[in-house]
Amino acid sequence: MKIPKKFLEFDFRIQVLFVAFIPVILSLTFFNSSFFLLMLILWFIVGLWQVISALILTLGYGIESRKKYLLFVAIYFLALYISISVLSFSINIPGILLLVMSIPVAIWYGYMTYKDKNRVPKSFWDLEF
Repeated sequence: MKIPKKFLEFDFRIQVLFVAFIPVILSLTFFNSSFFLLMLILWFIVGLWQVISALILTLGYGIESRKKYLLFVAIYFLALYISISVLSFSINIPGILLLVMSIPVAIWYGYMTYKDKNRVPKSFWDLEF
């Protein structure tokens, strides 16, 4: 499997750029509550970017870890849908679920991207007999 190093580097930089602004915007929320909406929009963009990137890496390059990520995201949105429509929870519980559970998932995806971009291909001399 050939991992596209340039795409992974670009992917990682985009994630760092978006994620770096979230704490800044969250700290501005203390002064003006309208920044909270901006943070939510930015967080949605991070998630959307990660799903699109995972689709590209899964369909284009067959990277297994991204298949697991996409499966987890599908299960996550199914649980979110069930909690909103079927169980008729108030909007606060799914909103909290959306924010709290998406943070470790985004960090996990960022870590996978960082690990893949820094992976050194094994040579013959690295094999153990």
